[in-house]
Formats: sequence, C-alpha cells, structure tokens
Amino acid sequence: MLVVEKSSFVKKGEINLLFFDGYCCKFDKKENMKARSVLVAGLMGVLSLTACNKEKVTVDNTKEIINEGEWKVTYFEDNGENETYYFDGYVFTFNDNGTVVAVNGSQSVSGSWSVKKDDGHVELDLTFPATANFDELDDDWHVVEQTTSKVVLEDPDDDGPTDYLTFEKI
Repeated sequence: MLVVEKSSFVKKGEINLLFFDGYCCKFDKKENMKARSVLVAGLMGVLSLTACNKEKVTVDNTKEIINEGEWKVTYFEDNGENETYYFDGYVFTFNDNGTVVAVNGSQSVSGSWSVKKDDGHVELDLTFPATANFDELDDDWHVVEQTTSKVVLEDPDDDGPTDYLTFEKI
C-alpha cells in the first residue's frame, strides 16, 4: 500500500500515477498532459478560493469596511520596533462623521479619520492627540490589504524603515 501525504507524481513503466490531497489518478503517457492540466486547474481553483476573502482596495470599500464594527490593533511597528502593546486593550470605533474613538475601560482617546486616494495609493489618514502614544498613529497609512475583518496598513519612509499597522475586527 502506498501512502502519500502531499501531491506527487509517480511513473511506473507506461503508467503514471498522480496523487493529490489523498486522491490517486492512473493514466498512460498519452493522458499525461491532460492530467497535468487538470491538476493545474484544480490548484488554481483552490488558490482562488483562498483569495476570495480579500476585498478590492478602493476608497469606498475601505470606508465601508473600517466604518463597520469595533476594531483592535493587532500589530504596530514603528521604526523597526514592535510597539503593539501601546494599544493593548483599546477598542477602536470609526464613526460615520469622521471621528474615531479608542476606549480602554474608563480611558477614551478621540481622533479623526478619512480615506482618500493619493499618488495611486488608497490611504487611511489618522489624526490623534499626543495622548498615551496615540500620536504614533498620526499618518496617512497606505492600505496594503483588507478583508471585512482585517485591514493591513503601511507607511513607507524614505529616511527609515517602513512602519506597519494592522487593525482586526473584534
């Protein structure tokens, strides 16, 4: 008995065996190209299904996504240093009127937000007061990737390392 955990292709004389995800296909050399085409099509189908969760990055999509629900910072890197802990416990709400409120128990910090397109990039512009490290978030962040539950941002810097910020829906 032959057990195969990953995809593999086994030649046995004039007969070829193709194993993929626990399935086995048997074909002769004439069917070789057809089988490989089927395998490639199947893999492309699987890859496209995993990519379906990503939303197209547009100004309208970003506004709609960020404006729904409550968010937390799951990653923040500033000048090469992981400073996510600055925002531990804070819940961010992005309101329709362009205000953003971050609440941690009895502490509340208010700022503003907007989404625009600048130099070919969709940007989430955040403005906060210099309170409890929130001024670290003041920037026009490039939207790199987004789903309905996650927004990944970066701020390229010509003079230093790129900063990163990720919000995830709670």
